[in-house]
Amino acid sequence: MALLRREDVEPKEHKDHKDHKEPAEPEPGAILGKGSRFEGKLGFDGTVRIDGEFKGDIVSEGKLVVGDNARIDGNVSVGVAVVSGTLTGTLKAKTLVELRPHARVNGEISTASLVIERGAQFDGTVKMSKA
Repeated sequence: MALLRREDVEPKEHKDHKDHKEPAEPEPGAILGKGSRFEGKLGFDGTVRIDGEFKGDIVSEGKLVVGDNARIDGNVSVGVAVVSGTLTGTLKAKTLVELRPHARVNGEISTASLVIERGAQFDGTVKMSKA
């Protein structure tokens, strides 16, 4: 069980290698864009980004990115969750949950590692277990 800072999770830059660049975050396989609404069940491989409204269940071993303007109401079970928007319900992530500065989460979080950045709001309970 661990409560980590962003610095503990993200790789540090190599100061001795000026040309060295960190690998870019992979492009999402699917995007639910701003202004769109979806209700149902979502399953996916890889990375999915949600910028609109989603109501229902999300189940995947992949990475879920919740954009600043996104609203999710339901049960989420993923490998990694990066939340910048609003999520109401249960959030289970196998390895990591990261709440970015604009995140608003109401409900239960269950994960091995949790990062809450300054400005994020969380109202609920946390259960932490080994990955």
